[in-house]
Amino acid sequence: MSLESEILSDLRQLLSDHGVKARETYITRIQKRVGFAKGSWINAGKSISGRVRGAAQWATRHKQAPGSAVIKTGDKASVTLVNNPDYIDDVTTYKTVSLALEVAAGRLRKALSTSLRKINDRTNRVPCCAPMTTGIDGVSQLWEFGGA
Repeated sequence: MSLESEILSDLRQLLSDHGVKARETYITRIQKRVGFAKGSWINAGKSISGRVRGAAQWATRHKQAPGSAVIKTGDKASVTLVNNPDYIDDVTTYKTVSLALEVAAGRLRKALSTSLRKINDRTNRVPCCAPMTTGIDGVSQLWEFGGA
């Protein structure tokens, strides 16, 4: 039985007189599929960096979800996240993948900006307790580091 015919069968049952219990069972089953699919994306991300922050528990609990990454280095470096559940095409759309990529790109830009700012701040920081000298005119001056 294909996924489409299974869903249609489930919907027919939901609309029948047995509605409430069947509807709850259907919703639970679909929620598990969604969590498993999201868990696959999380596992794909973890295969690159080792951790993924901010993911919901209903998705992170799927430790065996089949997500992976392909990393290519060299002149045309790239990273490809792979989500392998057999029903992934039925539960994802181009729009949701595009939105996820936009969010990830924004977070990556923010993380890079923060890291670069911290590195720049450390590089240009004056030590808090730099030695003071008294100039010829009697005014205290801060020693200058790194050159004449």
